[in-house]
Amino acid sequence: TAIISVKGTMIKYGTFCSYGADEIAMQIEEAALHENISSIVLDIDSGGGACNAVSPLCKAIATAKAKGKPVVASCDVAASAAYWMGVKFHEIYADQSENKNESFRLALEGDYTKIRQESLNPMALRFQEEVKEKRKCLKLDTPGILSGKMFYAREAVSVGLIDEIGTLGRAVEVAKELEEMNLINKYINS
Repeated sequence: TAIISVKGTMIKYGTFCSYGADEIAMQIEEAALHENISSIVLDIDSGGGACNAVSPLCKAIATAKAKGKPVVASCDVAASAAYWMGVKFHEIYADQSENKNESFRLALEGDYTKIRQESLNPMALRFQEEVKEKRKCLKLDTPGILSGKMFYAREAVSVGLIDEIGTLGRAVEVAKELEEMNLINKYINS
């Protein structure tokens, strides 16, 4: 059995840091053609991604199935484009686990109260507290500043969400400046 990883955001073309759908599709097709491989497991952990990432994967899965090689998905998260690949979910719980994923299951039925109270609200409050703690210059009286409003760069600077607008090169300069400041402070305090 070939185990093929489908992790992170699904994109059509790979980067230096991750495989794209084209590369993963090639892995599936190679496994489908290999005489010593009888089945394929897709190890999926993806919140989804680009729609154009789905087609190469679907074609590769179809090729594998046409070659008589079953394709099975093992998922931590398979949402959006990752779910589109045809994964079928079966939720089976032990009799002693009646509350497992309860808020999620209720949300699927249209009752969002429990998921809001148990997951979303605590997560939002933690996020807000950490932003306030880390961004001391934040203008808290700005409408939407901690409630999910989108701020573009110039406005983000003016309300204290970011320090400046710059390039990747500028970020490298700032990192070097901070590194030098840390070295100086370390020398002074030693």
